[in-house]
Amino acid sequence: MTGRLLDGETAAGAQTRALLGTLEPAGPGALTRVTVHPSLLAESLSRTGGGPTGWAVEFAAGLHRDLTRRDRTSGRTELPGRARFVEALALWSVTALHGVCEPPAALTGEIDRIAGECAQAGTGPEAVLKCLRAAHAGLSSAFFGRCTETVGGVDQPAVMRELSVRLFDAVETVASLVAERWTAVSEERLNDPRARSAALVRSVLAGGPMPPAASLTARLGYDLGGRHIALVLWCRDHSGTGCATALENRARTLLERARSTSFLAVPAGPCGLWAWGGGAVDDRAIREAPPPAATGVHTAVSLPGRGLPGFREAHEQARAVERLARAAGSAPAVHDYTSVELALLLGEDLGRAAEFVARELGPLTAGGPAASALRTTVKSYLDHERSLSTASRELHVARNTVAYRVKKAEVLLGRSLRTEHLRLHVALQLAETLGTAVLAAPGGGERPAPRPG
Repeated sequence: MTGRLLDGETAAGAQTRALLGTLEPAGPGALTRVTVHPSLLAESLSRTGGGPTGWAVEFAAGLHRDLTRRDRTSGRTELPGRARFVEALALWSVTALHGVCEPPAALTGEIDRIAGECAQAGTGPEAVLKCLRAAHAGLSSAFFGRCTETVGGVDQPAVMRELSVRLFDAVETVASLVAERWTAVSEERLNDPRARSAALVRSVLAGGPMPPAASLTARLGYDLGGRHIALVLWCRDHSGTGCATALENRARTLLERARSTSFLAVPAGPCGLWAWGGGAVDDRAIREAPPPAATGVHTAVSLPGRGLPGFREAHEQARAVERLARAAGSAPAVHDYTSVELALLLGEDLGRAAEFVARELGPLTAGGPAASALRTTVKSYLDHERSLSTASRELHVARNTVAYRVKKAEVLLGRSLRTEHLRLHVALQLAETLGTAVLAAPGGGERPAPRPG
């Protein structure tokens, strides 16, 4: 895969290389936070040096954070391996802009791994290409901005054209790698029984053409006509490998606890799993399950459903809970639909939910333990029909402490909690469920945190 990068060196090309030589990471330690395979990092270091390589890693991390914020606002699920994909593209871009024509084997290997993870998760190439376009736009803006800072006005148009052409070729190279890998992955999955089963489940969930019920049950080894609970499991802080067995074991443990007599699981990326349990299942038993031995393992749990419609609906409920938990950064190991249903109904648009919470809670949205204690106390007070004694028992604090905090909240809010508190109660529920997605970050935020009470 070669393109215009093979053209001979021009004056603009020489200036482009000089411009790239000015790239440096803004902060220290950029090269200690690399996510791609070490061979790709080594390739970039050998071709471009520590400055451009560190800049590319830092740029990729910033772009990934921006894309993650967009996903959380929209409720979309993050692309598997996106942090590594964006970083690989940034490293390849600075390497290609230095005049390298052919993608190194390290880049091809990284794209292979990411494509495999996306295919396993049922993510199509269009999602990867969408991410590629976003990264291309960000890189173009960054390089053009550096051009206006470092290149004289007379030479800027020629250098920008050179940057544009070479960057386009670099991105097209990656797009071709993605397309080639997806073709290969599709052929591999045709011969994999587990992959065929997963593809059938995804078709069922999508409402596609179905074989007869008996054939479907035989092919999946799971009866879709009975009662189901759906789970979605994921690892929030895992490196991206070695999760499959731990997640499946966790799913089986939870579903056995819920008295499930049948089990179906579909991989959802390197750190994700979709699972169903059938039989006389009881979702309440899962809520009381002890946390998993492995830290960072999370489970979203649906309400029970029945038959094929219930199979799909239960999965959609679990996926909705997963999106909410990911957006909120929630800490519990198990997130069940019943406990977050109100937030799901009212918090679909996180931007508007945050505005509503800010209007209703005002200073109580501040970060830090003091504001958190006030929110928790006021919510408990309202949960129990404004009973100081019941709230104190639930929170394991003195009755006078509850009274003090309630009074303090009333002062901060500028109103009594004895009347017209429905909207306030809803805002507190959203704040408890959605966390920093609608509140100031812990210890931060523009609003000053109240002093401990």
